[in-house]
Amino acid sequence: NVWWNNLISRMEKAPAWMAAQRPQITHPGRLQAQVALKQLALAPGLFYYVLTPMSAQLPTDQRARFVKARDALVASMTAWTKWMHDNAPSWPINYAMGADAYNAMLRDELLLPYDADQIAAIGQKTLDAAIVAERKIKAAAKAKGVDLSNPVQAAANGGGMTPTTKDAQFAFFQAQLDTLRAFIAQKRIVTIPDYVGQMKIVETPAFLQPILPGPSMNPPPILSKQVDGVYFVPPPNPQMAKAAANGAIFEDFDRDRVLMTSGHEGFPGHFLQLSIAKHNADPVRRFSFDSVFAEGWAFYEEALLERDGLYGNALDGPYAVAQFERLRGARAIVDTKLATNAWTFEQSVKWFQSNAGVDADTALGEVSRFALGPGQAFDYAVGKTQIEALLVQYKARKGAAFDLQAFHNDLLSHGTVPVSIIASEMLAE
Repeated sequence: NVWWNNLISRMEKAPAWMAAQRPQITHPGRLQAQVALKQLALAPGLFYYVLTPMSAQLPTDQRARFVKARDALVASMTAWTKWMHDNAPSWPINYAMGADAYNAMLRDELLLPYDADQIAAIGQKTLDAAIVAERKIKAAAKAKGVDLSNPVQAAANGGGMTPTTKDAQFAFFQAQLDTLRAFIAQKRIVTIPDYVGQMKIVETPAFLQPILPGPSMNPPPILSKQVDGVYFVPPPNPQMAKAAANGAIFEDFDRDRVLMTSGHEGFPGHFLQLSIAKHNADPVRRFSFDSVFAEGWAFYEEALLERDGLYGNALDGPYAVAQFERLRGARAIVDTKLATNAWTFEQSVKWFQSNAGVDADTALGEVSRFALGPGQAFDYAVGKTQIEALLVQYKARKGAAFDLQAFHNDLLSHGTVPVSIIASEMLAE
């Protein structure tokens, strides 16, 4: 009942909050409205098709309060949607923050030792390395008579196709999580503390599917004693192979792609990192979240797992790693170009589709996200670069006593805070 009381209280306050916010929007943007309209279209589903059935267990008076708050909130969302729909065509596309503000954000908010040009250079280096890796892997596959652009052939060289029925799909994902935990222990990659829980596999709810095209992880709540998290997996898609053939990069159509995604989202990626941070004795570190470190760590370990032999002699796992390395490099470049107004939105979409190796819909969705949230798309490439630079310095300091597992354990023990802070602490030890 505490949970429900808190939820209902927030729902009751939301319409007034939304009404107060509209006058604060002095420079509305057309792109912001286009994205918001897509997201709000399915928002009522959360309240009517998810929360309403759950509310059936409530006492009569509390449920009546929920229903009243639900209807008022959905009405406010509908009014907000109509306002955007009616006015957005006349709004400008005004997403660029400018080079000065962007560089100040990098320096003062994210504590990064890079400016926009250096971020773009990191992205280009990542992109170039990925393209070289892709070509090498595709050449090796061609020598074996395998076309990795054909998902059916790729899956035959990537552990087999992902099942297209719900129960079989869930079991398939769980098997890869189990494989990862065993592999991490065998290779001494990082210590998984006894307090770390499980990732409970759940189908991605309909209202979240537009913004979560692939599997994603929710960690255990920081203020709860709960240790398990949620692993959202999209509904089975019998057409995933066809979609992947057309450039839909987030389709995990075979075992090795599920392994790569589950490593990023779960072990040793986000779930492990955030579970360790949740148990940090320092409340500031426990509550902090630096996405450059979080995404950098998850990207760093993708390459690490491949080097350590996670995929054996299979071809599609390394190919998927290279594809996503290419995606992360392209993301970093476009983020800087959009935010500093060096490129137009249309120019960025066209360049991204061509250079990131994705389809038109993915390119539009990705670039829209970058435009509306500058400073996130480069997290992967920049965070990985910072971790690798720290590794070189740490290894030099330790000399013959260096141990990679100890480095990873130390790295994750500081909480999910900026790598620049962690580096100063680890190198001073």
